[in-house]
Amino acid sequence: MPLVTNVFRRGGSYYFRTRVPIRFAALLERKELWRSLRTKDAREARQRASVAVLLTDLLMRDLERIMSNPSSTPSRDQIRALVDHWLRAELDLDADLRRRTEEDREGRTLAIPGGVSVGHVKGNHSLEKTKS
Repeated sequence: MPLVTNVFRRGGSYYFRTRVPIRFAALLERKELWRSLRTKDAREARQRASVAVLLTDLLMRDLERIMSNPSSTPSRDQIRALVDHWLRAELDLDADLRRRTEEDREGRTLAIPGGVSVGHVKGNHSLEKTKS
């Protein structure tokens, strides 16, 4: 049984996987997106998967915005750039999480590319738009 939705284990490491909505599948030329969570620890995988879900939501919003403009069709390079940003953003967050100790994570706000921050203050989780 999986730890959380979209997390699976392969060869001892955990991965994040999500289905691409049908309306974006042809545009992305994929049915799903997946990324290594770069951990073998189940607890760490759950934490990183939470961030990956937020980043995936941002990616889908960007795709929705692009698709809502009927006068322009995005190029393959533009679409690849969005997916590459999704992959890099996750890796950057992963590297940041690795640098922090358990004590550092408590009470701090994580800035996620795309203007979203995730805060944690004594059991209270918040998601807020940051000013650009």
